[in-house]
Formats: sequence, structure tokens, C-alpha cells
Amino acid sequence: MLRFTNKTKLVAQMGQRLYSSRQSTVYDKTIGNLALPDTTKVIIQGFTGKQATFHSKISMDYGTNIVGGINPKKAGQTHLDRPVFATVKEAMAQTGATVSGIFVPPPIAANAIKEAIEAEIPLAVCITEGIPQHDSLYIAEMLASQSKTRLVGPNCPGIINPASKVRVGIQPTSIFQEGKIGIVSKSGTLTYEAVQQTTLTGLGQTIVIGMGGDAFPGTDFIDALKYFQNDPKTKGLILLGEIGGLAEIEAAQFITEMGLSDKMPIASFIAGEATAGIKGKRFGHAGAIASGADDTAAAKKTALRNAGVAVVDSPGMLGQALLQEFSKRV
Repeated sequence: MLRFTNKTKLVAQMGQRLYSSRQSTVYDKTIGNLALPDTTKVIIQGFTGKQATFHSKISMDYGTNIVGGINPKKAGQTHLDRPVFATVKEAMAQTGATVSGIFVPPPIAANAIKEAIEAEIPLAVCITEGIPQHDSLYIAEMLASQSKTRLVGPNCPGIINPASKVRVGIQPTSIFQEGKIGIVSKSGTLTYEAVQQTTLTGLGQTIVIGMGGDAFPGTDFIDALKYFQNDPKTKGLILLGEIGGLAEIEAAQFITEMGLSDKMPIASFIAGEATAGIKGKRFGHAGAIASGADDTAAAKKTALRNAGVAVVDSPGMLGQALLQEFSKRV
């Protein structure tokens, strides 16, 4: 676990400005790193572990170019016919890796992210759930101070580009299809439902970002929206949220300010409607804690609808909602 001084002061500062790292113009310079082009080379931190091995095989079969991995205790060996390195910096120097997938236990996950940031790898994707919040706060501050590394996660299913066949995470590959819809989601399960819906309707996907349910995600809704609004391949969007926090409210404000719903159809589903009356209780994710009137599912739906987003009552309606929105613009 990371160690640093004056934790209480840092927690207080971050409590006052929860989304400071995502609003940073310095960190914004890394948003383009989400693209995952055909030239992407991936390394895996915790490469020889059970979950990392399982999902690395799936990614390689899908077409992802995994060029090696990290395990200091097994450096110099090979795993899945790929070299194992002691550090991210060494792996980057030897392979030209541009993305790191992080599959390590919670107590050492923050140190793994820190190592990736210090090595200046363009994109780090952390799947690990249950990272201590003090460590997450430290990483959020670290991200905000640099302009080389973009983080997706932690506690997320990862990121995937169906066109380039780059998969970094735990997503089921069979449901993805190259297309024109960008998807960003707090929930892994809802992500897969949205992907399935856009595949069944023939819309397909450009980039699918599982931002995860951590209270301090490395990439949030606004970051994703900034990427998608400048991506010529993305013609429509899906935002999948849940109760707790103000990320969806801020996303609605950004959509309004940028006139984004006028430029492309946007559909959304917010989970947690049934728990709207229960405040102060965590529901699954670290960030899913309803604390007041502004972070309930109902409040988020209202804000998104006011921003011109088609908010549906079931994730199974997302594909049809987008088709209807596209038909209105013909």
C-alpha cells in the first residue's frame, strides 16, 4: 500500500473537490490516449496471475497485441510465449508498449498504477476492485499533476475498440461489433447490455469505456465525452450511470454547455431507481452512495433529459432509443 504524509489533510482536500483530477487541463492532454489504434501494444502487470493469464489469452485470441508482462519475481522468463519483465519501464523500452492492463491484488494495485504513471505509459487500465480509498486519493492527485498517462478504472471491466480488436480488461468479446456508438459506463454488467443492444440493432460500437464504480475514477463521464465529441467515427453515445456522486449531473451540464445532444443522439440509463429513498447506504460500488436529493437516480434522469438525452427505463431499450433518435435527424 502506498505511504504518504498528512492523509487527513489530503482526504479533506479531495472531499472538497471530488473531480479535481478530471477537470485538470494538464491531465486533459491524455484524453486522446483512449483511442486504441491498430498499432497498440499491450503489457499486463501481474501477468502470470490466474485472472491475468485467463483474460490475456482471451485478448490475444481476439486480436490484441499483448507483447509481454510484469512480474518482478519471474523476470527473464516467458509466459504465454511472451517475455516477462521486472518493471513497466523495462517492458516499454524492450517492446514499445503503449498500454498496460493492471491485474494485481488491492493492497499493491495503487503501487502498480503509480509505477505505470512514473514510466509514462500512455494508457493504464486497472481492473482491480477494493483499492484502499487513501491510495485512490493519492493516485487521483498524481494523475492531476501530469500529462503523459491516462488511467481507466480502477474497479472496472476495462476498455475495448472493436475496430482494432484491442481489448484491455475482462469484457466478453463475442458481443462487440465495429460501429458508430461510443459507450461509457460505471457498471460492467450494464456495459455488456448496452453493447449487446447496439450490436443487435446494427449500430455497433467505436470505443467502449468501462469507467468503473470507484469513487475516484481515472476517467469519468466528462473525460469520455471530451474524447467522443472529437472522434469522427462516433455518431452517437450511451451513458450508463447509477446512484451516488454527481458525475452524471456534471455530465448533463457538459452536454448542455457543449450542445452535444444537438450534434449526436445520446441515450442513457441510470441504475438505482428502486433505492432512491435510502440515503447514506452503499450499493455495490464505492461511488454508489446516495447522500442527498441531487445524487438519486431520479435527479440524474431529470438533469440528463433536460440536456436533451434520451433516458430509458430499462437497459434493454437503449438500442431502440438510439435508432429512434437517429430517425428524427434524417
